[in-house]
Amino acid sequence: TKVQNYAVFASLFLAASIKAVTAKWPACSEEPDLQAWECQFKRRVYGYALVASIASHILTILLAMAFHNALNEAARDSDVYRMFARGRGFKATEACQHSFQAGVVFCCISLVPPIYEYTSWDSTIVIACATGVVVYTYHRVATRLFVHGSIVRYWREELGGEPDADDPYDLTVPVDHFMKRVDAEETEMYTQHVKSSLIAVGTRSTPKSPRFQLVSQSSIVPCAA
Repeated sequence: TKVQNYAVFASLFLAASIKAVTAKWPACSEEPDLQAWECQFKRRVYGYALVASIASHILTILLAMAFHNALNEAARDSDVYRMFARGRGFKATEACQHSFQAGVVFCCISLVPPIYEYTSWDSTIVIACATGVVVYTYHRVATRLFVHGSIVRYWREELGGEPDADDPYDLTVPVDHFMKRVDAEETEMYTQHVKSSLIAVGTRSTPKSPRFQLVSQSSIVPCAA
């Protein structure tokens, strides 16, 4: 699922970030001048960005675990619907997504001081260009996907969606099927209750009783209907 994917990738980033923090820091690694403001600035950018990345990815994993634990404890379909309605389950998945994205951004920021350390000022231009290409491409592709397929960004006009004129946001069909499923489940539960009751009564009766000798599976089902 969505939150599972974020949790798996967050664990990979988390492992790499912890390894980078515990290893020798690449910022000001060669002839470090700890009193120079430039060296102090690079070390702080590297360290603080890694700490923020670790915190964001840990939050992603915790949110994913909380979501799945709550979902596993939902015993009925109505509990799942209530979790998404009152418990804002969709907002929980978005929080997981934003936390993972923040962790990735901080992880990329932590890479800037080491790259600058081993190159020069021209590396900042390359990093800026690469970042711009990635952000532009992602925003362009992802926007098209969500605008034409998302229930929020396509159907919900009050939330900014723009559905086609012949494709309104109409929940009549799914609600009708949902009510039919509820009726079918109630009928099935009633049928099973009648079957179990008649079988229990027949078991307690004597085998010679003509009243219960005529009871069979074929006669129970029409009676339940």
